Amino acid sequence: MNQCSAVSTDGDKLCHCGSCGCRIDEGHDVAAKMFHLALCAKHDVLKKKMEKLIEQKIGDHLDAIAEVAVEAVIDRMERMAAKKHASHQFEEKMMDTLRND
Repeated sequence: MNQCSAVSTDGDKLCHCGSCGCRIDEGHDVAAKMFHLALCAKHDVLKKKMEKLIEQKIGDHLDAIAEVAVEAVIDRMERMAAKKHASHQFEEKMMDTLRND
């Protein structure tokens, strides 16, 4: 599994582990790459555990915040649609007035 995808300006390939966005010089030996991969995996597991704890401890509060944010977005979308509709009606009335003259 070769994850080297980027090429630096000096022509050396750089590897991205994909997890933390780091770059591992292709010159590193396999042991160094495996150590780094394990370190990234540890961070991934830690992040998942933190997400689980946050959900347990303040998930309800975050749900309420998300609800407020979603309602605000929906309200904005509805206002934008109403504004567009009003603008379209204005243009139609203007065109009708110009046609009738």
